[in-house]
Amino acid sequence: MRFLWPQSFGNRALPVDNKPRTGSETVSQGMKLELTDLERDFMRELLEEKQARLIQEIDHTDTRNFEELLQNKLAALESLKRKLETES
Repeated sequence: MRFLWPQSFGNRALPVDNKPRTGSETVSQGMKLELTDLERDFMRELLEEKQARLIQEIDHTDTRNFEELLQNKLAALESLKRKLETES
């Protein structure tokens, strides 16, 4: 099983081709990950556990900025779960 997840490195350049970087480039590339069925099931379990904890933490937070941070993490986690499901 293969996965392709985009990685964004913001304003920091990742020297994937050994060319000099000025530091102002944004580099985005995919990451391939091969998992066995057991590893895929374990990853799914970990994501589901983390999702439940994030939802609970969102429900109990009083700080709007922190809630937004947690919502962003939850969205990223749900994206990972969708990608994991489409590759199974």
